[in-house]
Amino acid sequence: EDARNRYPNLEAIPEKTGRKGNMLGKAYHEKLFDYDVYEHIANFPKPVLIIHGDRDKVVKLHYAQRAEQVFPNAQLKVLKGQGHGFNPAGVEAVAHMVYDFLMKQMEG
Repeated sequence: EDARNRYPNLEAIPEKTGRKGNMLGKAYHEKLFDYDVYEHIANFPKPVLIIHGDRDKVVKLHYAQRAEQVFPNAQLKVLKGQGHGFNPAGVEAVAHMVYDFLMKQMEG
């Protein structure tokens, strides 16, 4: 979606593009330009844990909220004050969330 918002068509995508030092090649965008991730995740029946920072400026929270609705068996945990890359407190919180989620899966 980001590529479609930035480029009107595949031909307009430069050979290399990126933001803040994260460079991607044109091939990355070409393969994903018309890819509908929600169409594919709707078919994944297993439990899914989505963890998203409420201050993420790279991937907006509404994408995670929509994914939670589309996955047949998902739960979303929103980390307050966390961005796209979690700070040490966020990483620790994620570790606990993942551990709890995995333990619950082993019980069930």
